[in-house]
Amino acid sequence: MKKNMLFGSTLSHSLSPEIHKYIYNIIGYESTYELAEFRENELQKYIEKLSKFDINANVTIPYKEKVLPYLDFLDEKAQRIGSVNTIKSENGKLFGYNTDYYGLSETLKHYNISGKSFLVLGYGGAAKTVIQYLIDNNAERVFVATRKKELHKKLIDNEQTKLYENTQAKSYENAQIKECNINEKIEFISYSDIYNISGFGIINTTPIGMHPNIRNCPVSPYVFKNFKLALDLIYMPIRTSFLICAENAGLTVINGLKMLVYQAIKAIEIWTGIEMTISQKNDIFAHFDSKFSVISKIKGDSDLTKDPIFIIGLPGSGKTTLGKSLSKKLDFNFIDLDDYIESKTNMKISEIFLLGESEFRKIEKLSLQEASMAKNTVISTGGGVVVTPENRELLSKKSNVIYIDRSCEDILSDVNLQDRPLLKDNPNRIYEIYKERKDYYSSLCNYKIVNDGSINDLVENALKVLASKEEDY
Repeated sequence: MKKNMLFGSTLSHSLSPEIHKYIYNIIGYESTYELAEFRENELQKYIEKLSKFDINANVTIPYKEKVLPYLDFLDEKAQRIGSVNTIKSENGKLFGYNTDYYGLSETLKHYNISGKSFLVLGYGGAAKTVIQYLIDNNAERVFVATRKKELHKKLIDNEQTKLYENTQAKSYENAQIKECNINEKIEFISYSDIYNISGFGIINTTPIGMHPNIRNCPVSPYVFKNFKLALDLIYMPIRTSFLICAENAGLTVINGLKMLVYQAIKAIEIWTGIEMTISQKNDIFAHFDSKFSVISKIKGDSDLTKDPIFIIGLPGSGKTTLGKSLSKKLDFNFIDLDDYIESKTNMKISEIFLLGESEFRKIEKLSLQEASMAKNTVISTGGGVVVTPENRELLSKKSNVIYIDRSCEDILSDVNLQDRPLLKDNPNRIYEIYKERKDYYSSLCNYKIVNDGSINDLVENALKVLASKEEDY
């Protein structure tokens, strides 16, 4: 099976594996997609693995420019931009491409760039792609805000405006070059100067505002009044502080998701030789746009102040499985209440039950009260949490309680009940427990979802019901 990778320094919240695997399934491409997170001093080692083991790779921050000297060939856009985000390994040779350009063109194709001025924040590999695209589409002026104004001006004068003619060059440094006068339309400015700039669009290419530092914004809200369009290349979170401030100022806002999805589509086409139809591409983007729009609705704009999501239901109904998956999708913390109790008491649940169920319920009550104070957290409760009146009172005041309804037959057929104190000696007691608790579950929940399919179905249903609540407000 083919192997593909993503190179970067911080990849824990990357959506690329999910996007790639989804597209691979659509086109019938058998390959893995792995994250390769490493420090700069390991770059050469990872590059050598590509050619040695015939592995393709995407490249993200901070290696889009740093990989250039190691590549055998660069495509025309990568040469002009001086930035690579896609590497194809073939017959021991490494070919570098810039598919970010394609992703950006799909993102901005409905906007007329010609004759308009733009402010670009940052001057890394992503910024170079943005600048080149704006120049190619006849932007009148491109202001580039950087903290190293004079250094970057010198670079663009001496190196970054060079067009590499020889696409068969052994490496970036050895390419034959000629001058390209795109710098006549580019003006480097310091961040203190941006308040004097006005134009059509402001584009954030910096990582400021990216998860986990979601409250950060690269500029003051006062800057946005001088523009009509704001584009943030960040896609996680979907609604960054930058875009929220821009929207509050009345601007049209665009996040980086479309660029991410379409650059992935182009990379996969390069790797496989399979050209996807326009309809396929549109459907792929629509899938992820819908999915992450749902997540954005649930999380809202103040990610640091969201009340927890509680999951209730019978033992073996899927509470922990859903909780872990849902927290990962929402980028929330996860608390399994039974694990929390074991950690707090330094005892197994089964050991606590030896002291009597009433003793366990006292500890469970206090633990639920403590856990419920958390923000941005999914809490998977124990199956019997609802039998305690104080717990029912607490849950009745919460707005995000999900009840997983799963049949007793399904629970008995595929759940190991030996570690369930109330069921290990008599599994069929699940029917009695269901009768005792079903009314509690139903009366306390804000949402009821049936677990009769895959975990993916369960997660998608949970996301949908949570998002529907947000739409009601």
